[in-house]
Amino acid sequence: MSRLTKTIALAFIACAFAHAAHKAPYHVLYSNDTTHISSSPSPHKNGKENFSERLLRASVDEVKGENLVQMLQPGLGWVPWWKSEVVPINKHIEWLLLNGKTPNSYEKWVANGGDMIAVFLDECRKQGQPAFISIRVNDTHHVSRGTSRGKTVAQQEEIMTEFQFFAENKDSLVGEGIIEDQKKKYALDFAKDHVRAHKLAILEEICKNYDIDGLELDLMRHWVFFNPTRVAVKERARILTEFVGQVRQALDKHAPNGKHRWLCVRIPGYIDTFANIGIDVKAMAAAGVDMFNLSGHYYSDLQMQVKKVKEMLPPEKTVYAEMHYVNAAGPQNKSGGWMMRRTTAIQMYTNAHLVYSRGADGVSLFNFPYYRGTYNQKDAGGASAEPPFEALEHIGNPEFVAKQPQQYFLGYIWDTPKHNGRPLRAMTEAGKSQKTWLDMAPPKGGWQGDGKLRIQSRDSLGQDEFEVIFNGEKLAADPDVSDPFLNPYSVAIGKPEDYRAFTVPLALMKDGINTIEIAQKSGKPHQLFYLDVSIDHPEQKE
Repeated sequence: MSRLTKTIALAFIACAFAHAAHKAPYHVLYSNDTTHISSSPSPHKNGKENFSERLLRASVDEVKGENLVQMLQPGLGWVPWWKSEVVPINKHIEWLLLNGKTPNSYEKWVANGGDMIAVFLDECRKQGQPAFISIRVNDTHHVSRGTSRGKTVAQQEEIMTEFQFFAENKDSLVGEGIIEDQKKKYALDFAKDHVRAHKLAILEEICKNYDIDGLELDLMRHWVFFNPTRVAVKERARILTEFVGQVRQALDKHAPNGKHRWLCVRIPGYIDTFANIGIDVKAMAAAGVDMFNLSGHYYSDLQMQVKKVKEMLPPEKTVYAEMHYVNAAGPQNKSGGWMMRRTTAIQMYTNAHLVYSRGADGVSLFNFPYYRGTYNQKDAGGASAEPPFEALEHIGNPEFVAKQPQQYFLGYIWDTPKHNGRPLRAMTEAGKSQKTWLDMAPPKGGWQGDGKLRIQSRDSLGQDEFEVIFNGEKLAADPDVSDPFLNPYSVAIGKPEDYRAFTVPLALMKDGINTIEIAQKSGKPHQLFYLDVSIDHPEQKE
């Protein structure tokens, strides 16, 4: 063992002892990406408004909940939307203009004296809410222009980024050889010392200059940190864990009056994705991470491995399961966007109850304001509707969600990060079947009646025949394909002919994994888009 390795190991051991007695008390993490403020309609705006302090404060004020933490994502993690000496905004704008680029409204606001973190912290204090900052560690939005049509590779490289650090460090990109979306080859390579040092300087500046209650390292925006052809699996984990430990040290070094400030990591909800990324949750826990936020990337996911991750960690560490406004994503619609089916309040309660039953300490919310859609229909397309803010008052309360009606669900979504076994990926075909599963947890008092299972296709099922085998038993068809619960969101609901419904007898449902086999008996191939299982509850609380 080298001297450096020994030093790091001793630092991690000391850190583990220092933080062993702490357990985060929060049940709900609410992440505010800030860009929704200008990209989405809202009742706080007069038409299309640019970002402003008033709108930022309004985005904080509309969020209420029991044991809830507000998290702000102040930009993409490369250009500070706060007062920074690491990347001064005036120098950034000067670089943009010299390269024929235009500053956005957020950058102009900061250049005119704005400080997004200061405003956010001030408003959270007024509301009596804890305030975290969430920083995207290796975000590649607005980095790649690699899909530009009619451009040569050299031309694509020239227009690839809006960030000076990327443009000046093209030799420090991940490059070819990754197994994910090839645009991620433009991500920065965290095997490079100066790349990590630059990001650490940005993070330490926040720890030093702002009295935050916690910091989240978002390892999902985006999840490519290394080139697998150059960096071995163990080395990836060592490098990323060391980086996380350095952030822990910065939080502690600059903590006012010895205040304990929480360190959270946002990571995938599947263990089989960890090695490729460089995630070792046990080592990160030893390095001082308090909170592990398990994410499905862009949609609510009931198959995440909450229980297994929880079992890998010491009891004082907290685990959260993330929910999104999307529960399934369909093909491009006529406007060129995606059909993003919305997650309902009942589905949020079902999700929360399930993960509490499997050991989670809380839940988190990502992209919540996008129920409102976006002005650009190619982003979050569909009719605008208000998010279910009322659910925030309850999803942090295990007793409440344990007494609600249940609607379990599975949806088709992008396979990112790549994970084996995602549901509804294959086309149906006459004479063949596909298998999936739902983990289900009985409500308080147990299930009291039969359930209803529905499958939804991207297109009309016409007269084509389907059968469903649930826990080894064939289900009886139900001619009523309507949703048993009120769904206030019209996006991607489809038409009755897109559905088939079946009755799930009470005796068949079990606490734990319930197997589902969907077989097509006749007709043309179809792409299933969504599945739900609805079970009423006698108390009928929402």
